[in-house]
Amino acid sequence: MASFFGQISSKYSNINHLLIFFEKINIHKSNITHKIPKENALKKNIINIATKKSKEFSIFNVGFFLKAVTLNARIVHVNGLRKT
Repeated sequence: MASFFGQISSKYSNINHLLIFFEKINIHKSNITHKIPKENALKKNIINIATKKSKEFSIFNVGFFLKAVTLNARIVHVNGLRKT
């Protein structure tokens, strides 16, 4: 999983391209399953935070926020560390 997102972050060097990529994944997933409005609001909020913080964080860290959103993850393992 980590290598998959490593390939994405190297392929999409611009944060706007990365956001568009994850938005396409979310659109595809929303066509398959219906989402609860509360979850959608939470995801939009996290994406907004990631966008605003993009100047402070590297692409990898912004990708981490978006990865958690895209996978609907509450807990994600990064480099062997448990992040919530």
